[in-house]
Amino acid sequence: NDNRCPVNTNCLVEGNVFLSFYLKLNDGTKTTFVVKYKQPVSDEHQIDNYTLKVEDIMPEKESGKKIKESDYKVKLCLAIIPALD
Repeated sequence: NDNRCPVNTNCLVEGNVFLSFYLKLNDGTKTTFVVKYKQPVSDEHQIDNYTLKVEDIMPEKESGKKIKESDYKVKLCLAIIPALD
């Protein structure tokens, strides 16, 4: 769901992008979750000892142009949460 403000327009409120993920962990556990992205900040989602964060979404949205789902590129940051000893 892409509600970003097109780059060639002025918006009163910048919209969000909601991304759905399906993840299969090493132990075979399957999980689905949604991450909200709003430039320049993204929600972080914690899965076991990892955090996932969306860093960028391309292409930028343009007024009057529809982006095909297959044309989206998402830059993710997956980080290991250090174990507490």
